[in-house]
Amino acid sequence: MATASSWSPHPKVQIDKLSLDENQHKLISTTYRLKHEVSLIFDDHPTSQSDAMRLMQHHGLNRKAREALENRWNVQWTAGWKSGMPGDYKRRTLLQCASGFNSEARFLLNKRNLAGRGSSVQSDRRNPYDFTGCLAHAEITERESDGAVTRIVGILEHMEACARASIVRLPPVPLHPHVYEVALEQLRSGGGIPAVQSKNLAMLAARSYRGMGDKIPLNVRYHFLTSDIRQLYRLFTKSYGVDISSSPAHNLHQWLDHSSPLFRPELLEAIFYYTARTQKDERLKVCISTRDMDDAAWRFAHNSQLILDGTFGVCSSRLLLFIAMAIDDDGKGTPIAFFFFSAPTGNKATHAGYNRDIIRELLRKWRDHLSIGRPCTFRPLVAITDTDTKERGGLQDAWEEIWLLLCHFHVSCCWANKRKKLFAGDDFWIQYAARHMHELDIQLFATTEHAVALRLVSDERAHAHAIFRASSAAKSALEATIEYLDYLTSTWLPVALWQSWSQFGRIVASAILKIPVAGVLPTTNHLESFNRLLKRKYIPLWQRAGSRLRFDFLISILITHVLPEIFANRRAQHEYHKWLIERFSTHSNSADILAAVKLRQHPIRDGAQLCWWRDDQQRDGEAQNLLARSCLFNITTRKDDDGYEASCRSSSRVGVVYQLQLLRDGYASCDCPDFIHRGGACKHLRALRLTVNHWISGGLSRPFYYPTSLSSATRVAPPLSQHAPPLSDAQFHPRTTNTGALAVDNLLALQKFASQSGGHEEHEDVEDDMLDTMCDAQSDCSDSFSEYSPIGAEIVKLARNACDDDRDAVGIQVQQRAEHIANIVLPHLHGLISHTMDATLLRTDCIEELEHTLSELQLALRESLSPRHIPSTPSLQPPSRTSNGQPSMPLPPVVRSDKHSLPLNLMPPSPEARQMRKFSGSVL
Repeated sequence: MATASSWSPHPKVQIDKLSLDENQHKLISTTYRLKHEVSLIFDDHPTSQSDAMRLMQHHGLNRKAREALENRWNVQWTAGWKSGMPGDYKRRTLLQCASGFNSEARFLLNKRNLAGRGSSVQSDRRNPYDFTGCLAHAEITERESDGAVTRIVGILEHMEACARASIVRLPPVPLHPHVYEVALEQLRSGGGIPAVQSKNLAMLAARSYRGMGDKIPLNVRYHFLTSDIRQLYRLFTKSYGVDISSSPAHNLHQWLDHSSPLFRPELLEAIFYYTARTQKDERLKVCISTRDMDDAAWRFAHNSQLILDGTFGVCSSRLLLFIAMAIDDDGKGTPIAFFFFSAPTGNKATHAGYNRDIIRELLRKWRDHLSIGRPCTFRPLVAITDTDTKERGGLQDAWEEIWLLLCHFHVSCCWANKRKKLFAGDDFWIQYAARHMHELDIQLFATTEHAVALRLVSDERAHAHAIFRASSAAKSALEATIEYLDYLTSTWLPVALWQSWSQFGRIVASAILKIPVAGVLPTTNHLESFNRLLKRKYIPLWQRAGSRLRFDFLISILITHVLPEIFANRRAQHEYHKWLIERFSTHSNSADILAAVKLRQHPIRDGAQLCWWRDDQQRDGEAQNLLARSCLFNITTRKDDDGYEASCRSSSRVGVVYQLQLLRDGYASCDCPDFIHRGGACKHLRALRLTVNHWISGGLSRPFYYPTSLSSATRVAPPLSQHAPPLSDAQFHPRTTNTGALAVDNLLALQKFASQSGGHEEHEDVEDDMLDTMCDAQSDCSDSFSEYSPIGAEIVKLARNACDDDRDAVGIQVQQRAEHIANIVLPHLHGLISHTMDATLLRTDCIEELEHTLSELQLALRESLSPRHIPSTPSLQPPSRTSNGQPSMPLPPVVRSDKHSLPLNLMPPSPEARQMRKFSGSVL
């Protein structure tokens, strides 16, 4: 045994890692203080190592003995480091006698280390040996490659009671590593636990696991049990660089810290903004934009359209996720930014845990990040959201001149919710009124003049009084109809808000973007669909038994796997389409055959205002009924004798008349809701066709062409109409259409609206200048990377100045929501006042929260009832780079030791239980 060594003869043993009661800890500490422990040092000489092996075998500490299931030594702590030999490691291992293992002490230690995240109830003892209070323990330093021992320190002799003890419980039998290896490969390939169990049984039967022979193994098993699932998932997450023994907040912080040994540069490159949560009133904020997302943002969202929406329930913590999305050249949604942030402390509902300020902050950080190193500031011109005022307000604060649209689907849901509350029941008159209100909703969406929208509501009000007053049984239907019309007028028909959801708003957007109206998004369906894919396709591949992911693991796999896969798939599709065009270009006379394929797969719903004649027995029969009731009248020949115009009374709405036109070249139109929103020949046009065919058969008129498909109807559409453009332009070259002419055409509609609004003579010169500028710009208006056009700003200014109300649409929505909530809460508050005057209340948590909330509400009202102050927009100049050329992203100050100790003040977001999506009954 060698004596010369650089090791201390009495090294510090990690006694605190042992599971000891107070008496054991006291006796062991005394032993070390008196230096009565065993402390032996060995060198690499064969004689020295032979002495070490004999000593370890005598006490059952050699590797073979430690692998035996009945061995008395349990590993309590281990640490490794690189040795002098390349690729080799040394390891310190602390072992404790099984009879000296105190279960209660270990439970309390785990509870402290897990900060309350573990079980609060101590389970029964599972150690094979009963507790005897034995003091035996050993710390062994050895080389991993050959087992050469460097040092043995500890108390090696067992107590007498321990020596007499025998196994009283079955020891845990470890699963062979090869079983885990095969199972991990299955999980990485998308398989689940049932697939793992099935393959395990098959390999057991074939005895194809490594180390399986004719003999039954002594210390391992190969059968995968349910109890192994937890360890399998731990190994699975660890294989992707996530240590679940550390908190998610600490993991994330270390990944983004240059000084940490766990630093991950690929995550730092993708996360452009990060702030840790170190105080209760702070939020965790993580904003993601990879290089692919940055490129897509500039290509598809700069000077173009943007979709913004939020979701929640994507991880096990109370984190909200907002996604920014653009539309690519193929009309597909492309995610261009992810914004994660935690809900505030005490927040009861995650989906309500944000405000306008946080959205503004994150959008401005994203804008500045994208603008680094660019000749201009990143700026979308048009954005569409749901009815959430916080999203819309944040967008308006980040880009002052942005034109905001409301999603038709979400607006129609609000209207439908109101109708369900008012028109409940199966009464004939109630259902008749509900159908009329639904038809009115469709017509309102199609309005391009505010006066027309008001007139539609006024006409419906007159119709309701005329019809429902004739019957006493219809009184409830009349009251519900009047209340619904009042709701539409007061809530949704202020001019600024009407501009956001009507066809007029889309015309303004098309003029700003210089694209056809059909190219303006009517809904946020692209983003809703992506949310569904994220939650039901991408994330479930990484979940365990449906449990939500930790947010550190979610952020890691989003950056390293999910987002790269999404963009790789898009590149592969693009290359495949390019190959198809080149492969079949000769046989198709260079025609873009993909356009025809896409037309068959995805008919253009926004080109619904095109007429083609497909077989439809139902509408043919309804056309016959219209003729029998003499609903078709005033049929006149067009001035150029190329077709007919006619009027047709509505079969379901008294006093409503639709205008029709039928041209010989195949084009036809009607302003009924069925034609506007579905396309194809409606019953009114079919009635007109029956009449014209009768004249043709009698020799009174020349023949007409009737297209039988959408593609043929597209070819006969007027070139400057606001219908869907030819498919080759709409789908593959969205910026090469006659955008200048389209912008002029749409601007004329805006001028008409402004002139009808009155009181805006000062804008006439601006409008004329805009028209001249736009006409001059027709030859060159396709540069998507140019700076924001002043023409777009003037169009937005013209549309906004046409409103009589000085408030913008977001301000109107906020006012409405505040009044709506106040009407609900005020009766309860008045009742609460009377209750509090009857007795003295105890200061419970609920009462204190109420007091605090009312104080905050009082301060907010004082600020809101005065002219609202919005923080000034920072300079739109692109921010500067750091000295190394990378965008600056300050981390919170962290005091670290040489061992990279974690900051003690990192706070995780609150946990969130699994929730089912709830139906929204909102009417605002």
